[in-house]
Amino acid sequence: MSVEFNSIYYITDSPTFISSNQYIILDVTPTDGTSMMVLDIILLIIILIIQTNLHFTIPLGIQCGQKLNDTIFHYHLRTIQDANYSEISKTEYNPTKILQMFDMFYENESINCLLF
Repeated sequence: MSVEFNSIYYITDSPTFISSNQYIILDVTPTDGTSMMVLDIILLIIILIIQTNLHFTIPLGIQCGQKLNDTIFHYHLRTIQDANYSEISKTEYNPTKILQMFDMFYENESINCLLF
């Protein structure tokens, strides 16, 4: 099975995915040869609780300890600070630009584009 896209847009430097029981972080500019990190979602929760010493609530109503039947894509859109640091692009996104960008993707590319 393969997935094909007509266009790929780099709108973030490190997209993340939550799928099944895994939390996946992609690094599109790997410096050590590793371009993907996969964590068990339960391990991630434990790490975050230890690091923050706070109760961790998973966004979007995902229950701790349960397998996710869907996939959630999370794009960390570039702020001005992120754009200054980025090795991919110096483009920064404010809320107005973000809405315009997604409108453009919907009208022009629809399902045939991959956003990164």
